Amino acid sequence: MTDSKPPDFGTTPPGVLLAKMLGLEPPVIEGKWFHQQTLDLDGYHYKKCRFDSCRLNLTKGTFVIERCYFGNCGFTYMGESGNVARLINLWFATSKPELYQQIAKLCPTLLPTFHADDATVSIGGAAS
Repeated sequence: MTDSKPPDFGTTPPGVLLAKMLGLEPPVIEGKWFHQQTLDLDGYHYKKCRFDSCRLNLTKGTFVIERCYFGNCGFTYMGESGNVARLINLWFATSKPELYQQIAKLCPTLLPTFHADDATVSIGGAAS
């Protein structure tokens, strides 16, 4: 008999996990006002909500935002969502260098790694 570890569900709320396992849609949060709160976007469907001065966390990108307003919010990209942000910023680096310079000043942790020795790029993993 081998030892087995339980599955790693990360920071996904238990209710969202159960909904996914049952093949249900993510819970809808509608018409709410969030002010100066820290929220995880993953696993929810936000509809007609308002976010003012909030810190919004993203890990996997498993969320829906429908007709919401954002005012002075900050975003934390972790895990897979961070890699997607780095890939988008790679596009800016190669297509819109003037915008990339602004992104580099504002979000230095969301940049791809450029390797000058062979002109390659790394995103994710140990080489990033």
